[in-house]
Amino acid sequence: MRMRGEALGGDIDWEGERRRIDSLWMTTALLLAEGAVLIAVAAFAFGPLPALIGAGVWVLITAVVMAVVRRTRRRVAADIGVSERYVGVVGRRIRRERVPDDPVARRAMGRLLERQRRQLSGRRWLWPVLAVLYGSLAVAHGLGGGWGAAVMWGLAAVLACAAPGMLRTQRARLDRVERRLRQAEAPAAAAAEEPEPEREGAWRPAGRVPTGRERTGHEQAGR
Repeated sequence: MRMRGEALGGDIDWEGERRRIDSLWMTTALLLAEGAVLIAVAAFAFGPLPALIGAGVWVLITAVVMAVVRRTRRRVAADIGVSERYVGVVGRRIRRERVPDDPVARRAMGRLLERQRRQLSGRRWLWPVLAVLYGSLAVAHGLGGGWGAAVMWGLAAVLACAAPGMLRTQRARLDRVERRLRQAEAPAAAAAEEPEPEREGAWRPAGRVPTGRERTGHEQAGR
């Protein structure tokens, strides 16, 4: 991980730490695999033709999502001061609550932590509304005999109900990482504020600061 004017260092293997997981190709593969599962459920619930249409829509959604992910990753990299390929490494350190020794990495982690906190702070009302909406759709499809659709919407309602708890867990993790970052930065801040030790034998004024003639007299007396 490198900022301008600074070299790689610290306790992290920036070049070899799970690079495949951080690649956009892996993210695309995961999205397509998730779409395959959803399309299989849709085929069971609605039939083959809607599932085929859903497959085409999912491919378009995947393309749009990947474009947004790439643009967002570039923006995040610029905000936290690292290269684009290292954003995943810093984010993984936050999830594992491991504060690095590298001061450059700690600065990047602090900036990414602030960004994640801003993202988690808003729209808390959204998940209860979605839970009620998905639950209503599940009940409506169940009463109409569409059990496949009822199961699908019911699962969506369960996920929406679980989302606030997961968000609270993420906020608690960010709080713990922030405390550890402060503890790691405390020795460096104390060292920076420590006054420079005086040189041995240096002349120090006692009481009133002498004038130029008095100082010359002191120097002659010392000789």
